[in-house]
Amino acid sequence: MAGTTVADALARMFADNPRLRSYVLDEHGQVRTHVAVFVGGERVKDRRGLTDVVSADAEIFVLQALSGGGNDWPGIHSILVDPRNSRHVLVGVSVGGAWECRARGMVAEGMPPERQGDPNVQDPHRIAACRAAPDVLWTQHHNGVFRSGNRGRLRTPVPAAKPSGFGFAVAAHPADPSTAWFVPAVKDERRVPVNATLVVSRTRDAGQTSDVISAGLPDHSYDLIYQHALDVDATGRTLAMGSTTGGLWISSNGGERWQTISTHLPPVYAVRLGL
Repeated sequence: MAGTTVADALARMFADNPRLRSYVLDEHGQVRTHVAVFVGGERVKDRRGLTDVVSADAEIFVLQALSGGGNDWPGIHSILVDPRNSRHVLVGVSVGGAWECRARGMVAEGMPPERQGDPNVQDPHRIAACRAAPDVLWTQHHNGVFRSGNRGRLRTPVPAAKPSGFGFAVAAHPADPSTAWFVPAVKDERRVPVNATLVVSRTRDAGQTSDVISAGLPDHSYDLIYQHALDVDATGRTLAMGSTTGGLWISSNGGERWQTISTHLPPVYAVRLGL
């Protein structure tokens, strides 16, 4: 769909389908909180004025993403557009598995074909891709941590995840496909840090080993980090995360040490670092 800006392109779509407007935009004409808009595989930067430029051959994807963690109903939490082909989209769904969209449509990846309609067969909590190597995916699953080198068709368990394989958040290094960060918790029935100590688990060798980092983080903590509350910037050096109990931390050295920004915020459901 071509148009001078995203706003122009969406206006044309709404002219043909007026009912779609209220699903995409709020009463102020801004993109709704849980809606993601991509142009040519890149998330739009201007969610208020929708001034991002759209080239004549660009494609626009409008997808709903649900924040949070621990919901027992299917909810989209991860939307990964392949930068090499914007028609190739992978979607992660809580208690619903991972779904891949190509020209042939949506298919479920990583599960037996006869169980693709079973909502309980797979429960990825968050899926992240390395920007420089988009075939490399890291998954924080309900049952552990997994890595894939072929965009999800085959996932390898990461048994080195410490101190636990359970959690909700994952961040993939944008340039190094061997590096990722996780924030572990005890288990499904006990969603708090292991030994009441908030730590970040980092692997730098594709999951062969992991470092447990606690420098700068509270050693008596019940903070839980939800799916979208851990982020890494484009350099791979700066990370930030926020918790369900209002904590906010930042690291400027790849997660080696963390600095407390606040411990008195409302529950933090999502954190994003600017470019």
